[in-house]
Amino acid sequence: AETSLENIFPINLSPSTTPSVWFDYQGQAWQRQEEIFSNNNQTITLPKLATSLIAVSKKFILAGWQDKIYLLDRANENSQQILSVNQIHFNNFTNEWLLWSLNELWTVYPDGRAVLLLRTGEEIKQVLPLDENGLLLVIHKNKLTAFNPGYYLGQDLLNNVEIKQVSTAVKNRLIYFSGKMGQKEGLFQLEY
Repeated sequence: AETSLENIFPINLSPSTTPSVWFDYQGQAWQRQEEIFSNNNQTITLPKLATSLIAVSKKFILAGWQDKIYLLDRANENSQQILSVNQIHFNNFTNEWLLWSLNELWTVYPDGRAVLLLRTGEEIKQVLPLDENGLLLVIHKNKLTAFNPGYYLGQDLLNNVEIKQVSTAVKNRLIYFSGKMGQKEGLFQLEY
């Protein structure tokens, strides 16, 4: 599911100023004391500036801080990468994390590698999967683009529209969006 880093909230169980419990994207509860996060099975240490725990896998950890993501290698605690992104979506089909800012789209593969997929002069509003093989839908303010990260190629599917919200039905190969096309405003369906 897609989430903004600002929408990952702690649950305060004590009156302290530091959040004491965090839920990651899978709903796993983590107890926090300073930079130490722990649950029933494991304990991890995050950089002091990290403010949210997003995902923990056997290979890497994703943690948030304002409009950045820390990508920490679990095999090498000194190895960390900082990505300047503010939106994140887990792609269930490819088991990859999609992360984006206004002008860049990154992926974090299951092995923990982070790769820049796209840099554009057009503002990226949202990114969604279009198929099981990794084809992506990049949503801009006034257009929808299909993007193949394997070949770094994009194809505009729709231009000159006002887009408010978008959803995909991958199995039915449909894109639903609300907005305005020409003089008509409403909910639209696009086959691909």
